Amino acid sequence: MRQIKIILSNMLVLFLTLIVLFMGAEIYARITKPSLYQFDKKYGWKLKQNLNVVQQNTDLSGKDYVVKFLTNSDGIRTGNSQAETENSGSGSFKILVLGDSFTADPTASNDTMWFSVLAKELSKHFAIDTSVFAAGGGGWGTYQNVMLANELAQKYNTDLVILQFCENDFMNNLYDWESMGIVRNQYFNRPYAVFDDNNTMTSYRSSKLSAFLYRSFVNHSRVLRKLDALYQQYQYQKYGDYLPDIPKEELTDFQKRAVKVTAKLLDNFRKIFTAAPAFIVNCHETISDNYLSGKWKELGGNAGFEVLEKPARFIVSSKNNGKHQYINQDGGHLSELGNIEYGKIMAEEMISNQSVNAIFK
Repeated sequence: MRQIKIILSNMLVLFLTLIVLFMGAEIYARITKPSLYQFDKKYGWKLKQNLNVVQQNTDLSGKDYVVKFLTNSDGIRTGNSQAETENSGSGSFKILVLGDSFTADPTASNDTMWFSVLAKELSKHFAIDTSVFAAGGGGWGTYQNVMLANELAQKYNTDLVILQFCENDFMNNLYDWESMGIVRNQYFNRPYAVFDDNNTMTSYRSSKLSAFLYRSFVNHSRVLRKLDALYQQYQYQKYGDYLPDIPKEELTDFQKRAVKVTAKLLDNFRKIFTAAPAFIVNCHETISDNYLSGKWKELGGNAGFEVLEKPARFIVSSKNNGKHQYINQDGGHLSELGNIEYGKIMAEEMISNQSVNAIFK
């Protein structure tokens, strides 16, 4: 009996020690590296409001640079070095950008992000007072941007809108496909668009027990999220991708269904801004599959977007030619110099566009 008490006592001490260590690690993580995002029932996750964060980043060549990351009262990045809570003057030309991590994540300071460089170049060329507001979130799909566009369209009364697309948006837009992968923090939290026979759009969010448990516990713990990220890294090394091998027929079916959903989402997005010119740009097109290659341009054009092709080519060229100063240390996103160059290339293409020139005549 005495031996059992000793064992139980030791187990209790071990359990309490683990709790103390866990809580200590949780507090340390929240203080030393607070998250820029908060979880949200509607959007899954979104940028926090009124952020004013300074942190260090590094490009792929190893050069460090400082990032000043700010959001306004709507959780939106602006083109200025200080966060704005209102539109900067009723007479200014307003650009609204919606996108994913290439727009919302801290790969460069607000005033050196590609959308800010673009606004400055347009302002200089056309001699106009330009304001830019960049919304969205890292890992977002097209549906999340459609929902946010509906929310922001009237408030920001935009004169020009840009949707920053990315090649993985096709998978992000289809739950059946994305849930085959390893990025649990996205497909357990993300809302997905569902269309009925009348093309009425509604939201779907995973109702599985595993999704409920993930949202209830992992979402709210920096330690558990870190452990999940480490497991995700292990899985990525195992599969060599974010998805395990999928039979070709099943993959083709996913791709075709994702294209159909994405086409409807782009159409819905464009209809929100019928009075403003709308552009679509890809963050990085490296799709080798014949079916998806170039689909974003086809779908964007069909939905009424002006398609900008050169910026994505710049990223592909930079990676292929070893121009590491333009690429972030993660190997996938742009560095500060890359954002500046991307913005300039986009400005050049837009300035040569008839629709843009027609605005200022």
